[in-house]
Amino acid sequence: MKKTIFLIVLMVISNSLFGQTTYELNYKTDVYTFLERLSSKNKIVFFSDIRPLTRLNLASTFQHLERSDNLSSIERERIDFYKRDYAFEIKYMQEDTSTVSNFFGSAPIDKFNFYKYYSKDFDFTFDPIVGIGYNFSENIYHQFVGFELYGRIGDNWGYYLNWRDNIEKGDSIDRGKRFSPKTGINVLRSKENLIGYSETRGA
Repeated sequence: MKKTIFLIVLMVISNSLFGQTTYELNYKTDVYTFLERLSSKNKIVFFSDIRPLTRLNLASTFQHLERSDNLSSIERERIDFYKRDYAFEIKYMQEDTSTVSNFFGSAPIDKFNFYKYYSKDFDFTFDPIVGIGYNFSENIYHQFVGFELYGRIGDNWGYYLNWRDNIEKGDSIDRGKRFSPKTGINVLRSKENLIGYSETRGA
């Protein structure tokens, strides 16, 4: 009986879905900052309070901007860069039926990814994440490794996953990020001058 109820609920939800795509999360501030700058110059109407936007929305915006006559050469270069980033969304909007499968390269959209795949029914992009940093004012070392993947399934589903494993070392570590604008954390391993924690974002 429980399984039947679950299937009915799932069917009702599925029938009410509209076409979906992956959202560009707020922590990727560069794209939003660029659009806010263009909005402040009255080159585009952009409501910065409405976030996150979908990758389809952003791809459509950059296609529209490309036809503008009042852009500087630097702004056009930046738009070309973002169009490569949203190339699969642009191909999807153009109903492109070609297939792309590229491992550890930039072809055919001139943007490097560890692996990317595109077809009219499915697309997938995967990249590893590796980084190190040092806060000289607080004497804290930070390193992280992980991965990011996102894509689309058919016309109705989009997915996104970003996972990072972090290690921080130092004498003045904020162990709960209580005194920081950063998102709070759950410490998984802890020593006197070291913490380890993971971050997961998904949709």
